Amino acid sequence: MPIPRHLRLRRFRHVPPTFHFAALRSMATIHRGDYATLTEDDVKHFATILASTSILSSLPPFNHPQSDLDSYNNDWMGKYKGHSKLVLKPKSTTEVSAVLKHCYERKLAVVPQGGNTGLVGSAVPANDEVILSLANMSKIRTFDPMSGIIVQKEGKSASCQKIIYVIDLPYSCQIGGNISTNAGGLRVLRYGSLHGSVLGLEVVLPNGEILDQLSTMRKDNTGYDLKQLFIGAEGTLGIVTAVSILCPPAPRAQQNLVLALPSYDKLPEVFKLAKTYLSEVLSAFELFDREAYDLVCHHTGKRGLDENEIGDSKFFVLIETSGGRAEHDEEKLSSLLETLYATATSPSPLINSGVLSQSTDQFASLWSLREGIPEAAGKTGKVYKYDISVPVREFMNVTNLVRNRLQERGLYRCGPSSQVSYVMGYGHVGDGNLHINVVANAYNQEIEKALEPFVFEVVQSHKGSISAEHGLGLQKTQHLHYSKSQVSRDWMRRVKLLFDDKGIMNPGKVVARETKPWQSLTAGTFAGAVEAFITYPTEFVKTRSQFDGNKVPKDGPIAIIRDTWAKHGPKGFYSGCTALVVGNAAKAGVRFVSYDKFKQMLADKDGRVSAPRSLVGAGMMEAILAVTPSETIKTKLIDDSKLPQPRFRGLIHGSACIVREEGLLGIYRGLFPVMMRQGANSAVRFTTYSTLKQFVQSNMRLREGVPLPSSVTFGVGAVAGLVTVYTTMPLDVIKTRMQSLKARSQYKNSFDCAYQTFVNDGITSFWRGTTPRLARLMVSSPMINS
Repeated sequence: MPIPRHLRLRRFRHVPPTFHFAALRSMATIHRGDYATLTEDDVKHFATILASTSILSSLPPFNHPQSDLDSYNNDWMGKYKGHSKLVLKPKSTTEVSAVLKHCYERKLAVVPQGGNTGLVGSAVPANDEVILSLANMSKIRTFDPMSGIIVQKEGKSASCQKIIYVIDLPYSCQIGGNISTNAGGLRVLRYGSLHGSVLGLEVVLPNGEILDQLSTMRKDNTGYDLKQLFIGAEGTLGIVTAVSILCPPAPRAQQNLVLALPSYDKLPEVFKLAKTYLSEVLSAFELFDREAYDLVCHHTGKRGLDENEIGDSKFFVLIETSGGRAEHDEEKLSSLLETLYATATSPSPLINSGVLSQSTDQFASLWSLREGIPEAAGKTGKVYKYDISVPVREFMNVTNLVRNRLQERGLYRCGPSSQVSYVMGYGHVGDGNLHINVVANAYNQEIEKALEPFVFEVVQSHKGSISAEHGLGLQKTQHLHYSKSQVSRDWMRRVKLLFDDKGIMNPGKVVARETKPWQSLTAGTFAGAVEAFITYPTEFVKTRSQFDGNKVPKDGPIAIIRDTWAKHGPKGFYSGCTALVVGNAAKAGVRFVSYDKFKQMLADKDGRVSAPRSLVGAGMMEAILAVTPSETIKTKLIDDSKLPQPRFRGLIHGSACIVREEGLLGIYRGLFPVMMRQGANSAVRFTTYSTLKQFVQSNMRLREGVPLPSSVTFGVGAVAGLVTVYTTMPLDVIKTRMQSLKARSQYKNSFDCAYQTFVNDGITSFWRGTTPRLARLMVSSPMINS
């Protein structure tokens, strides 16, 4: 059936893609770990394995300029930069095995690298790892023309007539890198993912062993299918050195068309009609929004469709067919187009306009509208790229959320000071893969903090994936919890440990390095000590305010500050500080060490810990081991400091006196109100925050799962903190009085203390010290959350 004249594309020039990327780079921030440092002797050893032309090193005996390694250390977007001093380029599996065996024995970290065309920093060093480039391994070993199975070494694709790869291999990417990131490309709709088309792999394991699973059989049901573990593993389990892959015959006829849609709600019906009318010849169905279309047209200087016809179209789709006979495919396309154009006169047309390719050049020109988006974005500025999977119906909702987020932060379309010029959404409708590109003037922390983890939280709300086809790399590994449960992450870590017990393969990617207990303890102890020291004057004033009500000056905290300054100077505000610093350090240390253990013990089947469960976890443990002893000693030291002749000469002397006179129970006075306060802090804050958040979301009419704006979240958190302070102050006052010097003789227990406080000082005395406690909260919260 001939194609109607009004659907033919008359004039369209193809502009071949060219790439020029600026060199502004950001530093990787992954902790180096306890790997060995590369030495001159290591380089000399590698020289016994590889030819000198296969080694690039700034160390002796080669002494190449460090700049010669830049193209290997830096990613093509200019976003990540490593500091490797050695690049090895083996030519055989045997050489790869020998290199890895030495690295394993020496515990030298290794980064496998293919074409270095990734988007998330998977193939660049996080620090100074050895780069093992597979660029020299690109030969086809065998090709079976009957089955279409190729066995190829890792490296660039080599051409075989009359077959095509099931994935797209643009620019300088390599098949091994595609396998290691499970890249899909434009035609997953037709050919499926690599998990189905890869029949076998040859992999060199971290210790140098060669795992030969290079099968060419399409059916092999003999135990575990180990090759699947290496597809998408980003070189963290081993290095793929050869692959057998099933390749379909190259299509004898291909055509494509671009349609302009008036709105996104037309997409589901257009996609359904395309699948119905084109069925087996449909090979790609791509979507891009108006912002992406306009940028590409501006970049090329050409308009893809007639401006008078597309009008205010918001979205565009590119449909490709691949078949065995052009006439057959044209007939299917004509039927589809006639159906689509039949709606033009209806109140709700499916399309505004469309163009159909009539030649090879026009075919490429139409594809350039879609494939030219990354190039146009890269030439316009620095691009933040997010490769995610969400339900297709949410593609544009997710993109608009990102736009709104950046507008709220004053970064996008906010006048001349805007740092972001474009926010575009495009992707593969057939497999639910959305690409969001944010084009900025430069990479900076302000934009990154606005985008991350916001984008990943939105993905999580739709139960999607934070990485659809480009891996995790340096960008997303720390955000894996937005897509994988704790159980899944634990098993991924076990698999990693099983294959790579020394952790030398591509460290910092896919599986985050597990922090050792002593590192957690050091970090927690230091942070707790610093926070306690800086905020202690507010704690001192609060505690002085909470002693017997009739002893507190009428004008409250101000009088305490004035009196302390006059009698003791600045040092007076730090009476008992050492006890609290030590206690806070111990508390933070206990929290850091015990949190994960309690989380595993108390978590539900999804890995979450509810508020009630959290009360009996790390909070109670820190109250018993750290908070109560330090609070008791601190309170007694403050109480003692206001006497005309203080007895205690410091933390050690005061502690010794208390234990000598009252026994060990002396430093555990007030344990019950301390535990109640710690538990109430968690319960009240969690309940208030959750209730307020739900209330605000319902009043803002946000869809379920959509995150609140950051300013609103901050406000909800501030109100929750305020409610927590006022709710738990009575417990704090009882705790302070139970730990005073006279408590032993004055109160029978905490309940008696509460009763006497109410009878003697009135109900308002339960909120003494509220102002300085709020002041401490305002100072400490940014420190803790930064």
